[in-house]
Amino acid sequence: MRPNIEMRIGTLGIAALVVASAIVLIGCSGDQAMTSPTSPGGGGQGASAVQIGHWGGSGITLDVSDTEARLEFACAHALLGAPIPLDSIGSFTTPGTYFPEGMGPIPDDDVQGHPATFLGRVTGDVMKLSVTLDEGNEFVGSFELVRNQTGRVIKCQ
Repeated sequence: MRPNIEMRIGTLGIAALVVASAIVLIGCSGDQAMTSPTSPGGGGQGASAVQIGHWGGSGITLDVSDTEARLEFACAHALLGAPIPLDSIGSFTTPGTYFPEGMGPIPDDDVQGHPATFLGRVTGDVMKLSVTLDEGNEFVGSFELVRNQTGRVIKCQ
């Protein structure tokens, strides 16, 4: 006895649904593996923390160790805790302390530094970073750094 046309279409429809579901599942698991926060990488997308080492750019340097990160600017420096954790797309927001520098005596309140927020994103060996002082939400600046590049910082005299 031969199955009628309606039974054949129903069987083909179920088979097509199973194949489509398998393709979707394989595609999703592949994306997850590519953006896993614990995958090894250059400190960007797929890494779990900003890469230890030296980062540099125009008007900025960043040295990251396993316990701290130190930033040098033309007329300031900053200290952050390390490691600096990255999310699954290489972004971070971390607190730190910003210390203004310059000519002449430094006011006592500046010796203690100012709480600041450091917001950035690492893609491969490139970091985009912005710094904002917490008090008054004062924007310090935006910077681009490259891993293993010497920064170009001319300190205030």
